[in-house]
Amino acid sequence: MEFRTLIAHPAPRQLYDYRLVPRAGRPAPLRRDIDPIDMPKLLPDLIIAERAGPDDLRYRLVGTRIVRAHGLDDTGWLLSDLAREHDALALALQLYTPVLDRALPVYTEGPFRWPAASSAGPGGRIRR
Repeated sequence: MEFRTLIAHPAPRQLYDYRLVPRAGRPAPLRRDIDPIDMPKLLPDLIIAERAGPDDLRYRLVGTRIVRAHGLDDTGWLLSDLAREHDALALALQLYTPVLDRALPVYTEGPFRWPAASSAGPGGRIRR
């Protein structure tokens, strides 16, 4: 089954398609290849992160819809500072490792609880 067919929601699918645009032979776009003008409707749901050591990453951009859902803006923060519980950090690193090590897309979907919200809801994210 093709990876794209696993992406149930249109916005993450559009982001995945954007990622597929040729990038000078690289498996994924570099930050400088991503132009927000190309995807204004996706920005509220977008997270751009970069490696910040062997077992950590820094959130460079966190979209406004994500900020509203979390109740705080994680832009500039390290993952290790946000996921203080060992299990949460281990899970986050498990999700991000294929992206960081092999430039593979990762799509997750399912119920989750935002720290500032009282109810669970469906969600889908692609990390890159």
